[in-house]
Amino acid sequence: MKTDMKILFFSHGKRANGGAERCLLDLVKGLKQARESWEIYVVFPAKDELWEMTRPYLSGYAFIRQPWWLVRPKKRNWRKRLLFNLKKSPAIRKTRDYIREIKPDITITNTLATPIGAIASQAENIPHDWFIHEIPELARNLTYLFCEGSCLEKISSLSQRILVPSDFAGKYYTNKLSSPEKIDVVYQSVEVNPPKRTEPDQSFTIGMLGNFEPNKGQHIAIEALREVVKKYPDTRLLLIGGNNSRYAQELEKRITEYNLRQNVSIVAHTVHPHDYLIQADAALVCSGFECFGRVIVEGLK
Repeated sequence: MKTDMKILFFSHGKRANGGAERCLLDLVKGLKQARESWEIYVVFPAKDELWEMTRPYLSGYAFIRQPWWLVRPKKRNWRKRLLFNLKKSPAIRKTRDYIREIKPDITITNTLATPIGAIASQAENIPHDWFIHEIPELARNLTYLFCEGSCLEKISSLSQRILVPSDFAGKYYTNKLSSPEKIDVVYQSVEVNPPKRTEPDQSFTIGMLGNFEPNKGQHIAIEALREVVKKYPDTRLLLIGGNNSRYAQELEKRITEYNLRQNVSIVAHTVHPHDYLIQADAALVCSGFECFGRVIVEGLK
């Protein structure tokens, strides 16, 4: 291993409310603590809270919008493919320019959502690793824009290593990729220093941390609570990560329809979710899309 390294990460998200984005933040912090002399760079899609939180540990960064090849099923059409291809070339060109500017030893794409960083790295002859946090086949509202087989083939051909955060994901992609020998399972590093929990006089509380979106499965938690309260009427559900999306509005309607207003508490997106999660007696995960959700590790810690 080189004494000094330059690593360039590609992030698909600009907010710090997603598991992959929080994983990137902790990964960057951990690398910098372990190897202070290493230079770490990140390409963000835009300036927002993830950039703000990551910036103290970076030697540099760039803002480049990278078109996604994961889309909503309703948007999987020729227009969306055309738009992707129109945006792809400028994004690759800008990424290649940045790669030539900083001359990294390795690049790492921190998501399955976009191939731009991988394509640009191959064009510049830079070794590339792909850190895959998602399984689109199990998603409720995301799918490949192009043929799944061709996308998976590109993932294999554009990467020297393919990292996944769970044994399940390792087995899944071993059966899907043409180069299964490239796969390594690497569990997420999670920095959590929650406050000491008091013992409040409260009913049994289930905490669920995650941005409100269908793939996180908050609707599943509400449906389950509807059944639980029939036998344990004082059970509480604490949902952390609320927003103003259409999905969030659907959840509100279900809560009212099922007469669960006294049982469900919603906390808006916060950069300090553990101040709320610590109130729970158990942590719940309802996503089948995520390989090994970061919130599982957070809950265990």
